[in-house]
Amino acid sequence: MELRVGSTGFRGPIERYAGKLDLLELRAEPGVLPRSSTLRAYRRAVPAGFEFSVLLPRVVGELEPGAALETALGRSVEVAEILEIM
Repeated sequence: MELRVGSTGFRGPIERYAGKLDLLELRAEPGVLPRSSTLRAYRRAVPAGFEFSVLLPRVVGELEPGAALETALGRSVEVAEILEIM
């Protein structure tokens, strides 16, 4: 079993955060996520072994078919790919 310690969000430089913790959860809610370029910079800035987790938007948990669900899933998958989770 492997234990990771992290937080949802952070303040300051990602390098400082990654020096103390080894997991960062990012909420994939609209308006909360950083831009794709910032996510790529995060991935490059953290050491090997650092993990990211994407918390899916609330609309995904509601499982109501429609454009909102498709958009939320699409953005969540995009974020996971950028952060090399998938």
